[in-house]
Amino acid sequence: MSLSNSQRAAVERRGQDVCCVAGPGSGKTFVLVERFASLVESGIDPARILAITFTEKAATQIKDRVVRRFKDHQSIRRAVERSQVSTIHGLCHSLLSEHSIRAGIDPQFKVMDELAAAVERSVAMDRVLDSLAAHRRDTFLEFAARWKSEDIAGDLLGLVPRISNAGGAARALARLPAYEPVAMARRFASELLSLLAAPMKQTDGTRQRDAAAREWLARLETDDLIAWSLKLPFDAKVGSRGDPVKESIYSLRESLAAVRREAIGAANQHLLPFVRDIFLLFEEEYARRKRSLAALDFDDLESKTLALLERDPAVQQQIQERFDAVLMDELQDTNPIQWQIVDRIRRPSRFFAVGDLNQSIFGFRGAEPELFSRFKDSVKAAGEIDVLTENYRSRQGILDAAASTLARAGRGVTEHTLTAAKPFPASAGAAVELLQADADADDILWTARRLRELYGTLLIGEEGRQRPARFSDMAILARTSTPFGRIQEALSRFGIPYKVERGSNFFEESPVVDLVNLLRALDNPDDDIALFGVLRSPLFGVTDEEIALCRLEQRLAPAAAAERLEQLRNSIADAAPQPVLARFLDETGFFARLAPQASANVAKFFSLLDKLAEEQPGDLRAWLDYIDQLRASGQETSAPVLDAGDAVTVLTIHKAKGLEFPIVAVVNAQSSARGDTAPIAFRADTGLGLRWRDPGRAG
Repeated sequence: MSLSNSQRAAVERRGQDVCCVAGPGSGKTFVLVERFASLVESGIDPARILAITFTEKAATQIKDRVVRRFKDHQSIRRAVERSQVSTIHGLCHSLLSEHSIRAGIDPQFKVMDELAAAVERSVAMDRVLDSLAAHRRDTFLEFAARWKSEDIAGDLLGLVPRISNAGGAARALARLPAYEPVAMARRFASELLSLLAAPMKQTDGTRQRDAAAREWLARLETDDLIAWSLKLPFDAKVGSRGDPVKESIYSLRESLAAVRREAIGAANQHLLPFVRDIFLLFEEEYARRKRSLAALDFDDLESKTLALLERDPAVQQQIQERFDAVLMDELQDTNPIQWQIVDRIRRPSRFFAVGDLNQSIFGFRGAEPELFSRFKDSVKAAGEIDVLTENYRSRQGILDAAASTLARAGRGVTEHTLTAAKPFPASAGAAVELLQADADADDILWTARRLRELYGTLLIGEEGRQRPARFSDMAILARTSTPFGRIQEALSRFGIPYKVERGSNFFEESPVVDLVNLLRALDNPDDDIALFGVLRSPLFGVTDEEIALCRLEQRLAPAAAAERLEQLRNSIADAAPQPVLARFLDETGFFARLAPQASANVAKFFSLLDKLAEEQPGDLRAWLDYIDQLRASGQETSAPVLDAGDAVTVLTIHKAKGLEFPIVAVVNAQSSARGDTAPIAFRADTGLGLRWRDPGRAG
């Protein structure tokens, strides 16, 4: 593949920092690889080039491509193989390892993977909440009763990354929210009075409505504001077309709801210091647990690297002088701490960054797309920016449809015109189809039927190399994993094989639940719940009637099942559980019956057991406790299916970034993106926000 003019400009630009705005499918990885190669060809030692990517997979892909680029130059190829192409966390790890004493950390520190860190965070939060429930009981009970969801620990843990990125709880939560419900209610009242005073056609209905409204407004200063703001005191349907009150009814409802939220916030303001204390105590407990393990998590890698660079100018200068060029991928998904690290190790006019605001998807991890915007503006003020508008992935019809949709998206989306640069064979049909189902129809079932129709009939591929579409050419995308169950049922109904990419909680997948229940039953014969679960599973296939009969006869299980469980229990007493379980699953035919997704999950579960066996040999009870903590964290997703054969891929839109499929179906397109309904939120610029339980409404 040769460089386009715009790609070549980005690759060859010198004498300034380079900002490359790369739309989807515009070849940004290709450009970054060619930039690296161009620098090497200009005489820069590969060891003096730092490339930072967002994932390990991307880092491996970029280095492999650069290595292949110099496959005929052995010395250069070897130098590229030793160059630093890594994630930001990989960079931080190497810098802290090199300067551990100056960074004030144990030279033998280890880095917890995200799973282990999630477990430690979950345990730390549980211990803090348990301690507060015991020692500040009255305040805790009031706090818990007014919290808007049942998962207090999960809600709070969800904010930890953002608070950490903002400098920690003491700094980020120094300023707590202040509420002014009365002032807001008075502004609302003034708005409604203005509408009531406007000229309108008077009827008995409007006169009664206006009287009720004025009487209700008169009670604003005397009634309890939360009770007063429950709802408007009149029928929204009253009034003819053009009636100012009727025409403004939706905005009035929204304004009144805002008044109510403000009043509820004010009623709970005394609990805000308690919320801050939770985060402060959590940070102390989590730090204590990490010290006991001599371990750092990914956030520590960033914060300790930044602290090292801030307090030790000699180290910063040494690292700056080490690299003649710094290349960074996906800058739009960078958080403030990561950006400060990069900013401190780059030299003027030696930095190349590629990104696209419209592809920022990691805001929930603290990424701030505004960092990319500010960098782009600074480059534009001093020189030129490079914009890649050619798309090498999609037909023009698809690009036009996407542009038309995004034009109405509003805030958070920038205009970015893309032109199809890849030649496609002439198509007999439309590039984009809209399947509009009736209200009582199942749109997902219609989607499955359409995919079955396209299988073997739609021709895909390049000119002269076209072939009929396979199921493996197809993907179904959904905003969340919620409809995955319906999608799987619909595909099964039409006999379509499928694989689900990283769907729901790994520990809630059926085969994993069965295996965990088996381990529980082996560890504790008196665990009736686990025993019933494993007996009813495909591992034993005992019916509910058989289990009930055993209970009546005061037996735990049918004789054959009870004997087999006892044999397994005796076997694991003298050997590691993994080979015993594997042999049992093979003998029962369990492995052979598994679908590709289930097989991948079972393989992943055995890998987890191998890891636990290495860290805590022979302690099955400790393994089960750790699995409980992993499950509670909710952060472990289903295993990827490496080779599912000819199957439709089902995944969320978020997980689809960077992937390509000839045929893509988006389901539930009619559902709008819901606003954030979490009980608690935090932004570095606006601070803490809470949504307490509404005393006047259920839930």
